[in-house]
Amino acid sequence: MKKLIIVNEVCSDNIGDHAINLGVLKILDEYNFKGISYGFDAEKKNVGPTIKKSKKESSFIRFLKFIKNKTLKNNRFYKYSLWILRNYSRVSSITKQNKGQAIIIGGGQLIQSGGTFAIAMYTWTLFSKLRNLDIYIIGVGCAEHFDRIDRFLFKRSLSRAKDILVREKSSISKIKDFFDCDVRYIPDLAYALFKQDDYNHKKDNLAIIGCTAYYVYMKNINELGLKDIMTFEQYINAWISIILDECNEHRVLLLSTTVEDAEFSRIVYNQISKNYIHLLDRIIIKDEVLPVREYIELLKTAKIVRSGRMHSLILGHISGCKCIPYNINKKIEHFSHEYLDHDASNISKSVYNSFGNAFSGDKGSK
Repeated sequence: MKKLIIVNEVCSDNIGDHAINLGVLKILDEYNFKGISYGFDAEKKNVGPTIKKSKKESSFIRFLKFIKNKTLKNNRFYKYSLWILRNYSRVSSITKQNKGQAIIIGGGQLIQSGGTFAIAMYTWTLFSKLRNLDIYIIGVGCAEHFDRIDRFLFKRSLSRAKDILVREKSSISKIKDFFDCDVRYIPDLAYALFKQDDYNHKKDNLAIIGCTAYYVYMKNINELGLKDIMTFEQYINAWISIILDECNEHRVLLLSTTVEDAEFSRIVYNQISKNYIHLLDRIIIKDEVLPVREYIELLKTAKIVRSGRMHSLILGHISGCKCIPYNINKKIEHFSHEYLDHDASNISKSVYNSFGNAFSGDKGSK
């Protein structure tokens, strides 16, 4: 049985990242490979609550933090150097231990400027090439704007790959235009988790709602071309309206896929408890972020899932729910256009077929 390294966001607190990782492992097992997962840029990330207690700080300390945020954190040389210092030894060690095998990089990431993905992908592909690992970049998307340095780093990284499979059909032409690479399409890897029994499970009169954090809305206002921007209070009220709408016909479960969403859901719930106390017997909230399997166990009993998180909708789709997207970014638009009107089982088969074609000449031993 051939061993493959999987490098993705398995260390994050986002259910979607873990669903992708489980999907890859499930596919590899089907094709008689053994997958070992590693975090892209951290062995363990802090997934604690993001709301911090306020502390009294001197003006000088606040000034220093302001300078740090405005200079160092936005300085590419600083960010990239720090990433290399923190990850050089780890990347070197992992690729050395698996010399001559193969590596799968990606699963949900967006090829774009602004973060550290460019230097991370460059470093992983460089060491993988030096160790003679076959490189497969799978399940990534492509943005629309790049600066010169990141464009160079991504182009060199992609040129080292044996095969590249992108998560959106629109990314095929963009990667060709920006990086002169031929790529193929694969649906989201989380669809590999499809099970017919989950899809056909008896449904309760339940609607699962994933209130999506305000920062996600604000981060994507330019991407969506929004002109009338909601305040935090207006955004809370928008989700309250969604919950009240579902309360007319269903019991409602507020269930989140990230820590930030869980915190926002609690704010929404607290507001409802003040103004709509008569509905509290129809609304349940779970404050914790559940493991993927437990999340699916709840989804397969629900009739409806409403969310601004794509993987909440995808997991709802494979669990036989009616999915109602909250259009908060381009990923949700892609979900609506490429997945929602198609049968989840057929999408799952397409994932396996696309994966199998990529490894058709590199099968694991029986």
